[in-house]
Amino acid sequence: MSCRYGEAIYEIQVENTEHRERGVTFVELDGQRVKDGVITLNRELVKHRVLVRMGKPAPADWDAHLGVGVKANDYT
Repeated sequence: MSCRYGEAIYEIQVENTEHRERGVTFVELDGQRVKDGVITLNRELVKHRVLVRMGKPAPADWDAHLGVGVKANDYT
């Protein structure tokens, strides 16, 4: 799926090889793991690739109570 924010386009892919109904193992933005699964949105004209892997959260990377989120920054 794709999402537009300002002039940026975020192509989002969700992998669920374990057939989970909830839980996120990791989130990547442009090939880099994102701390706490929170992506800071940027309005600049760029195409980004987001990968969300469903599964059991990795204890070293996640607080058991955190999920995936998006934080928007307005650079105008």
